[in-house]
Amino acid sequence: MEYRIKLVAVDLDGTLLQNSEEVTERGKKALRTALDQGLLIVPATGRTYTQLPEVICSSGIRYAILSNGAVIMDLWSRRPVWSQGIPVNTVYELLKQVELWDPIFDVFVDGCVFTEKRNLERLDDFRLPDPVKRLVRRTRRPVEDMGRFLKDLGKDKQAERLNLYCRDREPVCRFLESQKGLTVTTSLGGNVEITRAGTAKGEALKILTGLLGIPMEQTAAVGDNENDLSMIRAAGLGIAMGDGSPQVRRAAAWVTGTNREDGAAAALEKILDGSPFT
Repeated sequence: MEYRIKLVAVDLDGTLLQNSEEVTERGKKALRTALDQGLLIVPATGRTYTQLPEVICSSGIRYAILSNGAVIMDLWSRRPVWSQGIPVNTVYELLKQVELWDPIFDVFVDGCVFTEKRNLERLDDFRLPDPVKRLVRRTRRPVEDMGRFLKDLGKDKQAERLNLYCRDREPVCRFLESQKGLTVTTSLGGNVEITRAGTAKGEALKILTGLLGIPMEQTAAVGDNENDLSMIRAAGLGIAMGDGSPQVRRAAAWVTGTNREDGAAAALEKILDGSPFT
């Protein structure tokens, strides 16, 4: 059977995953069926390579859009097929400029996430959900001093993206949005995600489909939060989670069930079934 949809970009946190790591049995079955029947499933996430859960890495999925579109990774070869980042000197300047708000400041470099050691000891101060705290503790590589770490990377190095956890996000967002050369978004209350200007999941989806020769009209995207908006709008079929943000639900052509209701699996099942999205 020739499916109208050939590629589905699916967000992870709040969409396919539950509790930051788990895919339900229904979700696993939907993924297996999709892959067995030739549908390309592309995780599209703010996470970097080393943060991908085992269930994704062992699924047979080939391509992933990582760090909010800063990297397109071939999971089979463990190599990026495309990337663009923020120059490390720009990251250093931003670090100094946001010190006033004393956020947790994470830097994504070469598929790893670095943060100051002290940040791992103050996660409770930022009212993060328990699954997020567990993910942070599992995936961050601690450094003593972020400024020194950035200088040691060298001026030619680039960061995939930056992640900030803030006690009060609004003034930090206003400042960052006033800076040139950046894209600022969020996927969680209290966090700010920063990539190079023009970097977004939707733009990476266009690049990947161009490399694979798949028309955008034959793509779908499933997501729940602000950092998914660009791919929801870019895909031939944009699907929002039932508990997604109001902006995402307004932008989508169809709204599936909530995360707890396995809405992502339901969307995949509907695509595979060929049912109309009305």
